[in-house]
Amino acid sequence: MTTAGQPRGALLVGSVPLASAEEVFHTASAILGKWLRRIPDGETGERLGWIGWQLSILSSLPQFDTEPPSPNTYPALPRVRLRSQAASGEIVFGRLGYADAAKASYADFSRLKQAGVIPAGCRFQVSLPTPLAPINVFVASEDRAVVEPLYEARLLAELDEIAAAIPHNELAI
Repeated sequence: MTTAGQPRGALLVGSVPLASAEEVFHTASAILGKWLRRIPDGETGERLGWIGWQLSILSSLPQFDTEPPSPNTYPALPRVRLRSQAASGEIVFGRLGYADAAKASYADFSRLKQAGVIPAGCRFQVSLPTPLAPINVFVASEDRAVVEPLYEARLLAELDEIAAAIPHNELAI
C-alpha cells in the first residue's frame, strides 16, 4: 500500500485454478490490470498444484523404483528410491517441462500483450521451484543428496533455455 492507501501492485505467485494460460492472462488482466507488474501463466493443466507433476518425471527414470505412499509421512505421496547406489551415476534427467511450458505460454502472453489485453509494462513471470522442493517431496531421504545436484543442473539448464527464448525485458523469474 502507498501512503495514500492505494495499492502499488499485485503479485501472483504461480498456480491459478483456471483452464489455460490464455484464460489466466485474460482474467488477471481484466481484474488486476493496472496493478500487474508481472503475470504467471497460472501453472495450468498438468502443472496445476505446484510440483506434483514432477513425480512422473522422476518415476520415469529407469534408475528409480517407485514406492507407495507411507501412511506415516506427510504428505502421503509416492516416492522414488534408487535401485542401487551404482545406478546414481547413470541418472540423466531429460526435459523437466519448465522451459517447454514457459515458451508455449509466452507465445500467448506476447500475442495478448500486443493486442492490448495485457498491460504494456507487464512482464511474463516464470515461477520455478527450488530444486530441493521436488527432491525433498518425491525422493527417498537417503537418496536426496545424490539426486538433488543432478536435478538442479537440469533445472538450471531449463532456466538458461527460458532466458534464451524470452526477451529479458519481458521476463520475470
